[in-house]
Amino acid sequence: MRSQIVFSHRARAFVGSAQTWIFHEVEILPPKSRDDQDSPCRRFHKLLTRSPHIAPLVEELEIVLVGSETSFAHDKYDEYLEQPHVPWVMSGRTLPLVLNTLNLK
Repeated sequence: MRSQIVFSHRARAFVGSAQTWIFHEVEILPPKSRDDQDSPCRRFHKLLTRSPHIAPLVEELEIVLVGSETSFAHDKYDEYLEQPHVPWVMSGRTLPLVLNTLNLK
């Protein structure tokens, strides 16, 4: 039992440095579909809400605009095969919440 307690204490000592490394640079990918309720941005916002100590660790944020829900394919007449739509960053409600939580420079 004592060895488990010592190991647990030592493991906790690495959590801070590991989180600093993991959250230094964050990349938010587009949702898999236009109505994805479990998008990466929404999941990241939930994480920041549950663990507010993570927000100051984020120094770089990369927002990926194009994903599997976006098609730029053209037919032989140079027309879009699918109707282009507003990028997820313009239509989603969660990204502004994430940006307000972070203190990016």
